[in-house]
Amino acid sequence: MNLITNINNWVWNEKFWLPENYSFKDIPQRPDNGATLLQQLASMIALLVLVRTVYDYCIRWLCKRYKLDTEKPKVHTVPALDEFYKTTKRPSDTEILVLSKKLDMTEHRVYTWFQRRRSLDKPGLSKKLSESSWRFIFYTSVFSYGFYSLKSTPWLWDSSYCWTDFPVQTVHSSTEMYYLLQLSFYSSLLITLLSDIRRSDFNEQVIHHIAAITVILISFTNNESGSDRL
Repeated sequence: MNLITNINNWVWNEKFWLPENYSFKDIPQRPDNGATLLQQLASMIALLVLVRTVYDYCIRWLCKRYKLDTEKPKVHTVPALDEFYKTTKRPSDTEILVLSKKLDMTEHRVYTWFQRRRSLDKPGLSKKLSESSWRFIFYTSVFSYGFYSLKSTPWLWDSSYCWTDFPVQTVHSSTEMYYLLQLSFYSSLLITLLSDIRRSDFNEQVIHHIAAITVILISFTNNESGSDRL
């Protein structure tokens, strides 16, 4: 317990987070200690995942209805090649030669089989369209909402207002909702990454989403309602 307490005190060191002569006791606290925010966050994450699932289904249905997805080539089942494909998707010329002799197939047939098999793993237009359009819709919507909620605030036009009464600032409900939207979106992306198209920068995406969530949480808990919105 002492170790946890020491780490907690080190992370939330008032000398680092707050100006001189201020403590966390000076900052207005929520009467519910953040319990309502946690409930709202959990609900919004679940809702975004659900909406995303329904949205993906609708996009796939539309693409199928209007035949926008290109038809993938048929691949004959060859157990030995299927087993080899699990470990090596792009065999070398030497491996193709060995497989052709082992299965009594021409090298060209083996090469073509792997080429067609790889094409089955490629995402179709519906998958790409649903993922890209979902992100476009969210980013456009949240940017519009953020600008709409900011346009009547003085700190949009004069950044010096961002620090008025700092750190004893009150987070406006519109700002709170903006934080919740961003936090729930990046949290939902971590969940849907498992079913999304696996890109070459998968690990970088995971790191980015976790970093974004961390920055949003730090920003919100630090109560910098004005400057972070800008």
